[in-house]
Amino acid sequence: MTRRKKSVIAFITLFFMTCVCCGGLALLGSWFLGRSLVTDPAQLQTLGASVAAYTLPAGYTEVAGMRLFGTEMVAIAPANLTEADEMMIMLMRVPASADFDQTLLQKQLELDLQQQFSVRQLNLSFDHIETRTIQDREVTLTFRTGTNADGVAYRQMSGLISLSDRNVFILAQGAADYCNQNALDALLQSMQ
Repeated sequence: MTRRKKSVIAFITLFFMTCVCCGGLALLGSWFLGRSLVTDPAQLQTLGASVAAYTLPAGYTEVAGMRLFGTEMVAIAPANLTEADEMMIMLMRVPASADFDQTLLQKQLELDLQQQFSVRQLNLSFDHIETRTIQDREVTLTFRTGTNADGVAYRQMSGLISLSDRNVFILAQGAADYCNQNALDALLQSMQ
């Protein structure tokens, strides 16, 4: 066998092994992510309770959740969700010892909403800050306004809530016409 044939066979073998390894890693990753996503209503209620103790606003339900690397997250939306622009609320339990960038976390949750619920890319800018008292603790909530890729007016609220035994990051957003501030306020006040 010539040196050239040996080189070609070695290259083909290496390429094949690389494809097998990458395919195996992709399969393992999809299996792992599939086990991390929660869509069963009973499991969503349990997951939501482990993120924070709260009472769902009237007409809202948990629609999706995830457990990944010690972080738990649940998405709350209208029970009869028909429009991608309706208000979605994401609650994420952040480990108390975690040192994280709140802006980076907000951006990641926005991307998750875009991917999982067909929310179009948002162009938001700072609107105002409100300080609220939740469970005898002051919480700073940041409000942003802007539009999505179709020019629909959007609102967003985010903040880190320090409860007695955990930190919960909240991100709520939706088209301005669908934002239900009363439902959001009821959820915030019920959190323990």
